[in-house]
Amino acid sequence: MLTAVKGEKIVCSSGHVCGELDVDVQDGDVIASSMLQLKLFERVDLTPDSDGHVCRACNERITVVRNGAYRIHTARGWIGHIP
Repeated sequence: MLTAVKGEKIVCSSGHVCGELDVDVQDGDVIASSMLQLKLFERVDLTPDSDGHVCRACNERITVVRNGAYRIHTARGWIGHIP
């Protein structure tokens, strides 16, 4: 099971560093917006439909948000579970 630790980089699939995690996460965890503080960098925008974030440099998605739960893209892949 993929585990990400506080401070791990949030990256797009093109490899741009877009932020970092502020909590430890295991792949099956439901990451609630109330517990999550992402340190997102300037190169990040909300998606037009506000269901996540994209890298401004390449327009690749780095987060998905549904029903208050997040999936986040790291260098090792997607983490978090949306029920």
